[in-house]
Amino acid sequence: WLNQQTAGTSLASIAQGFLSSNEFVTAMGGTATGNVTSNAAWVASLSPTAFLTDLYQNVLNRAPDPVGLAYWQNQMAGGESQADVLIGFSGSTENVIKSAATSSGSGWLIDPSVTGGYADATQQTATAAALSHALANGYVNLGLFSATGLAAGSVTSGELTLTGAGGTTGSATLAGTAAGDIVILSPTFDKISVAGNYNTICDSTANDSVTVTGHSNTVYLLNGGADTLALSGGIDTHVVGFTPGKGTVVAVSGTVASTGTTILDGTHTAVNGATLSFGTTSAAQAIFVTIGSIGNGTAAEVVAAANKAYQVADLTGNASSGALGEHVVFIGTDSGNSTELWSFKIDSSGSHTANANELTHVATLIGVLPASLTVADLA
Repeated sequence: WLNQQTAGTSLASIAQGFLSSNEFVTAMGGTATGNVTSNAAWVASLSPTAFLTDLYQNVLNRAPDPVGLAYWQNQMAGGESQADVLIGFSGSTENVIKSAATSSGSGWLIDPSVTGGYADATQQTATAAALSHALANGYVNLGLFSATGLAAGSVTSGELTLTGAGGTTGSATLAGTAAGDIVILSPTFDKISVAGNYNTICDSTANDSVTVTGHSNTVYLLNGGADTLALSGGIDTHVVGFTPGKGTVVAVSGTVASTGTTILDGTHTAVNGATLSFGTTSAAQAIFVTIGSIGNGTAAEVVAAANKAYQVADLTGNASSGALGEHVVFIGTDSGNSTELWSFKIDSSGSHTANANELTHVATLIGVLPASLTVADLA
């Protein structure tokens, strides 16, 4: 196939070649015939849903999530071919991440022509140079760095800083200028702060800590640690692979020194903000209110659902006493059956209704229904 590509064969033709192979047909649950024409005809006969479901299982090794499945169904309904979809799956961020996490990692090395690159103890490259090379490609696998190697402190390359602080585990920081990078955490670099936008973070097998203050970042939870996601400082974070009850905590309350977390159901009877205690700066209360369906998740749809499920009390707080103003996190279900978390904080409008200026989309938990969330999942 490399020779075919070098000779000018298009990626679409190569993808179709894979679709017509005995191995592909077998992996998709069919009976291989040894004839590429009949193989291709069998694959083409699959319904879009069956084809996509099998791709999720065989390329990404998981069941399809509702949002992703709906997206690809729409793409195929619009005329996108099976070969185009296969190309999309193989080049997706999730597949790139999983391939790096499960393979030998040669694609992530500084110089693949030198065995081991900077991951090889006999071919070490300076950390700053290694970071620079990795960032040039937009892929940083922190499993190839050692926190103990940064015992003297920190090293910065471009928008990424690694800090060892003399311990066996370290932390990473993506500056506000970072955009479009993929960072793979590791047991030795299990903490990251993300100030930039449009970045992708993948957890490790450790109990990782991810703090997001930028917007439109994506966090993949693929490896199963009891992670902590501090998302209240950022907006529009998408979380893939969140499993309620696993021990991972999504902190989106926007409060400090939170001493209690409450989930209230406003879908049947509206929650009255005047009956709630929001606490003080030293003893804040994190309050979540479920508001039911929010359609496509536009601000207008969220406001409409929120004002049916919650009665605003116009409590603006008291700076001298430290009393906090009215604040809750609305939990809604979007049309893709995912959980959306919207932060609400009262302003001085005195309108006694929530308005779009008071709402901030904090996070979407892909494929997670609100009913499955408990206090233990939120903070």
